[in-house]
Amino acid sequence: MYRPHSTHRTGTADTPVCECGLERETADHFLLRCSRFHEALDKLSDSLNEISEFSGRKKLLQLSETLLLAPSSDDVTKKEGKLTKEAFFSVYF
Repeated sequence: MYRPHSTHRTGTADTPVCECGLERETADHFLLRCSRFHEALDKLSDSLNEISEFSGRKKLLQLSETLLLAPSSDDVTKKEGKLTKEAFFSVYF
């Protein structure tokens, strides 16, 4: 399901605009906003809510590029980062 590179950049599409027609097909758009994958995004968001509840967080984890690419920070524990990556891969792959 996931295509890590722009189809335009790899020569498999004539335009850099995503098939959804809303914006350029970037990794950020594809993983966080593309309407073609709203079901996967909803599942990932539900998983993040479950991770937040499991961890006893007062503030829910928010889907963002930073969370997906570099979840280990002062705001996210290693365990939450690991669970986030597992949720991401189970939804997109």
